[in-house]
Amino acid sequence: MEATKRLPMKYNVAEKPPDYIGDTLSWEEVAKELWDLLDSIDTLPDMLHPNNERAHDKCWRMMVKRAEKRHKYLTSDGYKLTKG
Repeated sequence: MEATKRLPMKYNVAEKPPDYIGDTLSWEEVAKELWDLLDSIDTLPDMLHPNNERAHDKCWRMMVKRAEKRHKYLTSDGYKLTKG
């Protein structure tokens, strides 16, 4: 089995991505958006066939891509979450 290539982080924790919208949303809206992201990541493996390595690799890449969207809503120094 081939090792999965790790994707690099796109943003330094001190930077905000260009599509950052966390400053314009309430905490409740941020929580809902992050919950929706987690839910979409949680349901991705449901479409996998157990013996299809290519599908597993695609699922992993899709999970990482969706998880990166969290930077749209909050920033973190690795310990504390902040809006803006």
